[in-house]
This record gives sequence, structure tokens and C-alpha cells, in this order.
Amino acid sequence: MSAAVISSILIGSLWVIQSLKFMKIVLGSQESFFAFFHLICFALPDLLVIILPITTFIAVLFVYNKLHTDRELLSSFAGGYSEWEIARPALGFSVGVMLIIYGLNIYIVPWSFQQIRDLEARLKNSLPALFLQEGVFNNFNDVTIYVNEKDGANLKGVLAYIHKKGERPYTIMAKEGRLLVKNKIPRIIMEDGNRQELNPENNNLTVLYFDQTLIPLSDGPQKLINRPKKPYELTLEELLYDDHPDIGTSYRQRLYAEGYQRLLSPWYVVGFVSLALVFMVMAKFRRNSQALAVMKATIGALLLQTICLSLINMGAHLWYTIVLSYSIMAGTILICVLILRRKIKRIFFWPKGQKIL
Repeated sequence: MSAAVISSILIGSLWVIQSLKFMKIVLGSQESFFAFFHLICFALPDLLVIILPITTFIAVLFVYNKLHTDRELLSSFAGGYSEWEIARPALGFSVGVMLIIYGLNIYIVPWSFQQIRDLEARLKNSLPALFLQEGVFNNFNDVTIYVNEKDGANLKGVLAYIHKKGERPYTIMAKEGRLLVKNKIPRIIMEDGNRQELNPENNNLTVLYFDQTLIPLSDGPQKLINRPKKPYELTLEELLYDDHPDIGTSYRQRLYAEGYQRLLSPWYVVGFVSLALVFMVMAKFRRNSQALAVMKATIGALLLQTICLSLINMGAHLWYTIVLSYSIMAGTILICVLILRRKIKRIFFWPKGQKIL
């Protein structure tokens, strides 16, 4: 129950922050509400993967700190329960959360990122007024646009460079322009300008003046389907097993690192909970001992995540750091389990021979 409440609060907060990225799209489209709703829904799986290990760790700290404060742990030890028996339910819960994160990481998150990028690309193609920035070169398929000033759909000082495949490139300059969407194809109506085209055979420059002309920014939204995928959009099979002969070795190693990160990240929840249990269950029954145990567990979890993430990121260049990150995670969990099962002397918790009660 504690994990669900904490997860809901944190996910809700991050969800609101994440949704601000899509607010610019919302403000300029008649279909904005539905597009915005789809975008924030597709962002939810990735937020769950980030939040669940943290909230589970916080929930375990909260529950066992409460048991410690109410002396229920003391009563359990007096009743003959061992540290392992007290810690086992939380470990089992963390394994269940880990399986959920595995399902999200392997199947749901790559698909959701694909949907986000496809939807963003379609909106960008159909709503150029939102994405056309003044003072910079804006690329729309085979058209590059530069605008001095933009006021909604009205443009001033427009320069367009059209470079369609199989045709001669040419440049159009106009004093004014207007953005228009017709049949889901974005266009710019340019007024009072000229069209310049260079003949490469004789280097003659042809200049045509016009009162008004029309430039389509795309041939239709269907062309957006064939776009390169980012690593976070690829499935686990595509990251680890598919051959990509057209990419370099460094990028290939980056894909491997992304894939092994997806396999490792669910284990964070088990590592965090194991550390929390070791410090909370083994804490002395003295004043302020719980606060010290919580601080130690938090520092340990932060160090574990920092070290593993750093090593995984280094795996894009040094493959053996991936093996090292897996070894550190497995070693941390194994040591915590052995401590809870009394297979390792608890020299860091109380002096030799000191009893719990």
C-alpha cells in the first residue's frame, strides 16, 4: 500500500512535468487534446521504469522503520523469527516489481517511444506553424526554410531552399509568407519575391519574379514512416542480436550498452531493497539508530545506482565495464542475502558477541 501511494504521487508529479514538453503542440491544433492525451499516455511506461525502484525502496524503508519504532521487530526477534524470515516478504515483493519492470523494459517502453516519435513527427509535419522558428534554418523533408519574423501563421523575410531528389535545387526569397495546411499537407504561400536557379552546365543564374507562389513542405504524412529509429526505440532483440552492417563499431557498442542497461535496470529494485533490509533489520534498538540506518541505506542505494549506471554508460566504449556493472549488482544482492541469512559475520552492525535483545 505504501509503495502504491508513493509511486502514485511521484509518477503524477513527473507526469505533469513531462507533459509540459508537449504543451506547445497542444496550443495550436484543433486535435490537440487527443494528441496531447496520447503523448502523455505513451510517456507513462518510461516513468514507471524510473519510479518503481525508488518508490519500492522508500516504501520498504518506511515500513521497516515503522516496525522498528513500534518495537514490532523486537517482538518478532523475541518470538524466534530470524532476520531472513523478517526480510523475506519484502524481498519477494521486490522480485515481483522487478518482473513488472522487465515486462515494461522489453515490450512496452520501446513501443511507447516509437509511438511518441511517430506522433511528434506527424504533428510536426501537419503543424509547421508550431515548429517553424524564426532566425534559424528549419528543415522539412526536402525543403529548408529561414524566416526573419513569425507572428502565428504570418511570416516576414522568408527564404526557402528546395532540394528535391532528381531535380535541380533552387532558392525562393519573399518579403512575406503565410502558413497553410490543406489536405493534411503543410504549405507556405510566399508573396512578392523571386525564384533563383543556377544552371550547372553554363553557371547561368535564372531569376523569376512573382507576386505569389506556393511551396509544399511535404508530399504527405505517409513519408514520415520511413525514419531512422533511436536506440531507445529498438526492441531488445534489435539491440543485441540484429546485425547492422551499415553502422560503425562505436554505434554498435552503444546499442549493446542500451540493451544490457534494459536487462540490468530491473535489478535495481532488488538491490535497493536488499540494502534497505540489511540496514533496517540489523539496526540496533537504540535512540536515533533508525535514522542512521535509513541514511546508510540511502547512501548505499545511491552509490549502487551511480556506479552501475556509470559503468553501463562506459560500456559504449569499454565492453568489460558492462560485465563489471553486472558483477557489482549481483555481488551486492548476494552479500546482502548472506548477511540476512547469517552466513557472513555482521561486523559492521554491532560488536562480536552483542545480542539483539
